[in-house]
Amino acid sequence: MARASQPYIQQIFVGRAKGMTEEQLERRLYVVRKRAESEVAASDLADKSFFYIPSLSARTIVYKGLLLAPRSPTSTPS
Repeated sequence: MARASQPYIQQIFVGRAKGMTEEQLERRLYVVRKRAESEVAASDLADKSFFYIPSLSARTIVYKGLLLAPRSPTSTPS
């Protein structure tokens, strides 16, 4: 049952162009993420409502996961 609802995930790595500052890269990544979201929303893809980019940043790493509360590192023992 879990495998049937398992999401399809892809990870990409983006390099900075020669001469590009980190600030320029961050701005470019933001524009790319917004454009990708807009393009998918305007498309006729059947599952477009499931499309999600948690982060596209050279500064931030986002880990996504589904955990039960007892397994969460921030949960307090009872």
